[in-house]
Amino acid sequence: MTVINLQSFEKKVFSQNGEDGVIEQIFALIGFTNRFYVEIGVEDGRECNTRYLREIYDCHGIQLDRDYSNPELDLYQELITAENINQVFIKYEVPHEFDLLSIDVDGNDFYLWFSLEKIYQPRVVVVEYNSSHSPKEDKVVPYSTQRCWDGTNYFGASILAWKNLADKKGYSLIYADSQGINLFMVRNDVLSEKNLIFLNTNIPELIYVSPNYYGCLPYRNLAKGHSPDPLQRKYLSSQEILLTGRFADMIEGIYQIVAQLNKRVSFAGYLANFLHPQLFRQGFYLPEENFTWLKGDYAFFTIQLDCTVPLLIEWQIVTVFLSSENPTLKVEVWVNEKLVDIWNFEYNRLQNNLRKFIYCSKNLLNENSSLITIELKIEGSTSPKNLGLSDDDRNLSLAISQINFLSSDY
Repeated sequence: MTVINLQSFEKKVFSQNGEDGVIEQIFALIGFTNRFYVEIGVEDGRECNTRYLREIYDCHGIQLDRDYSNPELDLYQELITAENINQVFIKYEVPHEFDLLSIDVDGNDFYLWFSLEKIYQPRVVVVEYNSSHSPKEDKVVPYSTQRCWDGTNYFGASILAWKNLADKKGYSLIYADSQGINLFMVRNDVLSEKNLIFLNTNIPELIYVSPNYYGCLPYRNLAKGHSPDPLQRKYLSSQEILLTGRFADMIEGIYQIVAQLNKRVSFAGYLANFLHPQLFRQGFYLPEENFTWLKGDYAFFTIQLDCTVPLLIEWQIVTVFLSSENPTLKVEVWVNEKLVDIWNFEYNRLQNNLRKFIYCSKNLLNENSSLITIELKIEGSTSPKNLGLSDDDRNLSLAISQINFLSSDY
């Protein structure tokens, strides 16, 4: 069996670099089905990854861009987000199986494919990757609906992150172009059906190409690639996202302490350092670097506070352990044996804030001599091992980075 090397097939006609030739050769090997494509991020459509298919191979489909529209070419102005990508596909009647998906939006690319429902099964996927990260680095920028590229190397996802997502989706990573810009993936069943083997398939260390382009003004310098991020902003890992199914509120600075105005209570701190002498707790795993997982179905803590004013107890939740196989989590919140709130979490549903507040009235505090017992009764927890994600058999629910006790004027 011949091992296929796509490097010699790179050819630029309408694409930014050699994508036209690579895509052409892939379909020469696997064939077309419905000749339908979806390309997200095309600007005015003159330089993109699907124009060549349309003009030379009589393919059709939709092109989507946040700033441009040309309905005569099936180019539509749409800001595609993780929240709306499936609705947009329904709107434009994208078939469940189609030949090509191409994504290049300079930021949220990873999250768009991650959020695409399983019913949509493109045979070939082309994405931009951040080649400033080595093939051993698993990095994804945090999600933001307003994310715009700022000209630095802080964008997108590394090749390892994309490979991990491809694994999860049932695709094989087969090629990176010679500029270190695009990755090409083919659905596993298509490769099996056609009995194809590409050089270095699914080996990021061998497929990876370092940046072979020069950065953009005003950050351009003599070195190839975009300039380093001067702010040194944080990244997530693809494993965090794939394991939990949560990314909406993993924003920059998530571990920073929220400003505590009008605070009159002495205790506020990281769960990982719960050393308050009058605290008793149960249902928390050992702390990790920036958070502590709650154990499965039940957790509580009791604390004695020298406080006679109403309190807000702020829970900073880093993430929720959810997946497509375990899509919901319900948390009943009890304070001194009274049900005060219910928190509902859903897989891949964006929420404005993962901070939660529990209100303790002055009467409640007085009735119990400032002794507070918080109970969380949880439905829907499971372990990564049960879902076949890893060997971790811990029953996980919420990951808490911090609990703050704040005074309230209520």
